[in-house]
Parts: sequence; structure tokens; C-alpha cells
Amino acid sequence: MDNEPITSQEAEQAVLGGLMYNNKAYVRVRDSLRPEHFYNPVHASIYEVLSAHISKGKLADAVVLKAAMSGHEGLVDVGIDYLALLCDNAPASPVSSCPDYASIIVDMAKRRDLVAYAEIANKARDLEQDVSEIIDDGIADLSQLQRQGTGQAKFATTQDATNALFSPDRPAKIKTGFGPLDMKTGFARGSITLVGGRASMGKSAFLIEAAFNAARRGLRVDLFSMEMNRQQIAARAISSHMARTSVMDIPESIAYQRIYEWETLNPDERARCKAAAIELPEINFDDTPRLNVSDIRARCNDKPQPLDLVFVDYLNIMDLSDCKQADRHDQKLGLACSRLRDFAKDTGAAVVLLCQLNRGSLNRENNVPQLHDLRDSGELEQHADTVMFVHREHYYKKRALEAKEAAGEDISREERAEVHMLENYFDVIIAKQRMGMVGKSLLRAHMEYNFITEPRA
Repeated sequence: MDNEPITSQEAEQAVLGGLMYNNKAYVRVRDSLRPEHFYNPVHASIYEVLSAHISKGKLADAVVLKAAMSGHEGLVDVGIDYLALLCDNAPASPVSSCPDYASIIVDMAKRRDLVAYAEIANKARDLEQDVSEIIDDGIADLSQLQRQGTGQAKFATTQDATNALFSPDRPAKIKTGFGPLDMKTGFARGSITLVGGRASMGKSAFLIEAAFNAARRGLRVDLFSMEMNRQQIAARAISSHMARTSVMDIPESIAYQRIYEWETLNPDERARCKAAAIELPEINFDDTPRLNVSDIRARCNDKPQPLDLVFVDYLNIMDLSDCKQADRHDQKLGLACSRLRDFAKDTGAAVVLLCQLNRGSLNRENNVPQLHDLRDSGELEQHADTVMFVHREHYYKKRALEAKEAAGEDISREERAEVHMLENYFDVIIAKQRMGMVGKSLLRAHMEYNFITEPRA
């Protein structure tokens, strides 16, 4: 039984016969079925000749094909009788039936390839090979196998590219949920977005808000948090949701630190929190510490439906043990970013990575973050499609004011007013974008509630 070939000769014959019987059925199978999917090499060659004729607008019946095959190596011995037999095996309704038979052929080809990919198990016996690299290569091979028969061609013509550009079904960027920012950018599917910031700038707040904004629109979101646990994320999400539903400009909510310290809340506050929690949209959380790229890819692929958005908080504390091909830490970070970008392209998801900035901005008079403030910036900037920075000028102004007070210096009313004015504002700076503008968007932030929104006019 194990030695029997994995094939369906009947399905191969039915497809070829159906296409000769009614050439119009070809448009239903051309994007998924390729010659290499056929087990029988004669059938593969017949399909190749048949495809070439129909693509050129020529008739492709048994008589025409017999004449065309005379100069085709491997088909010189195929007679008109066999082509007639294929036509006899044609389904009654080729246009509707051929796609089903083509699906069987592609399925059988995948199964044969799976047997060939059993070599992955043999690699595992080689103790000199890195196991994470074996797993990563295996995932890549299986992803490539999964795409077989989906119509994804290796090369596209100019017409293919322009048709894809103008298609109404072309996936648009995923909105962040913040109007001023969405006018300039978004999270592009199949790409990497880096969100960088210094400590206490609000990177995690921005991530959680963007994740729930997407989930409210029905998108499928995975959030990997290697810094905060799921209870901390839930507390932030509840606090933000309560602030979101407030009517007044000043949010009517409970600070997320208090929600996290659940036992300190009174019965009314607990009831309000539970009511808000019921209204939260569904998001998948994974708070496992120090995941590596292989872990993230495997957990995202283990879903019944493909994901729209994947958030990782944050890149600098990931486990880089599966990036042993690189020597330096910056190269390992770059390799991790590159592999996650490959994952994004394979799945069509948008991947958003949070990244800590180095301390360079602290030594400048202007604290606004720049690309070279990215830790190991060269490697990360190279692989990221978009780089955003979150920045709160209030953080720096307030500490400068406190330092002057501690030193006994006089502080003017204007200085105090400036700090107060900046208190609830939050900048998102687009420092790099392959297909879009750069610039700054001003948002309103109530950090104690993890609530970020658009500034009021």
C-alpha cells in the first residue's frame, strides 16, 4: 500500500478530456493547475500543449492537438486513439466539473511533495544542524507548498501588475483608527511596521489602542506581549474602553493601574469594569516571555483563519536563539525582523513590531526621535517598510521643570503653562515609509487610561 503512487489517473484524464471537449473550461483551471501537478508525464505534456493553444485563442481539440504534438518530445508516440479516449472520459459539464478534477490533481501533487518533505525529519538526526533553523526552513517549505495551486505565479507581466493595482479587491492598508495618522499611513499587509520610542513614551498604549481599533472593525488580531501579562493588557483595554464611551471631553474612567489592583476597587467600580469588559472585541493574546521568530510563526499559523494583524511587544526582548547564523546582536535583530517580514509576505498579514530606542536622544537638546536612535538602527531600518516613533514632549518638559525646581531656580508662568498645555498630547512621527509620506500626526492621549484619540477641533 505504501508503495502505491499518489495520483488519480481518472482525474487527470477527466480534466484533459474536458478541456478538449470544451475549451472554455480552461479559464476555470488555468490559475491553479500547472503541468508539474500531473503525475503522468504524458498528461503533463498534453496539458502544456493544450494550454499554449487555448491561451493563443486557437482551437484545441483532439485533431488539432495530434498535429501540434508531432514535434513535441515525449508525445510522438501518443496517437489519436488515446486523445479520443480522453475525450470519451470527459465530464458531462466540463466548465463546472473541471475545477473539481483539477483540485484533485493539485491535492495529489501536494501529497507527493509532502512525502518528499519528509527529508526534514532526517535533518533532525543531524545534531550539528541548528534545530530552530530546521524548523524555520520546514515552515518555509510548507508555506510554499500551501501556496501551490492558488494561482500565485512566479512572474507577473506588466498587465498583471496594473490589473492588480486597479483591482477593487486589492487589500488596502489597515487603518490605525486614528484619523490624522490614517491620512498619512496605516499598517500595510505583507509588510513590517516598526513602532519605536523611549521608555514611558506610550509605545504599548499605542499598540493596544491600535489593536482594539482593528478588532472593533472585525479584523483578526494576534498580540504577542513579552513585557506585559494578559491581566495588565486587559486592565488597560477596560480603562480605555470606559474612557472611549465617556460623553465629556474629560474621560470618565478608572485608571488602569487601579483596575489591575482589583481588590482596591469598590463594588460599583468593579461592576463598571465588568460591564466594559463584556463590550471589548475579541483579540488573541500570547504573553509568553521571550518568544523567538519560529514560535511566533508557528502560533500564528495555528489558526483556522488567516490573521489580519500581528503585534509584537517588543523586538528588543525577543529570544534570538533561532538567529544563530548572525554573529553580532544587531545582525540577529535584523535577521529576526527579516524573517518576520517573510512571514508577513507569506500570510498577507500586517506585522507591527515595537522597538526600544537607544539613549542618544537624551543627550540632544532636541529630544524628538530620529532613525539613528533605533537600537542597532542600520539592520532594523533596512528591513522595515515603515518606521513610526511615538513621542510625548510633555515627558521631557515636565522633567526639565522638576530639575529646575530641585535646583531652586525660578520658573516663569509661561514655562508652567507650556508644560500644562502639552500634558495630554501625543505625537506619532512617520520617519520612514516606502510607499507614502513622512511627517508628524498629533493625537490626544490620556495615559492613565491608556486612551489615545484624535484632538478635538
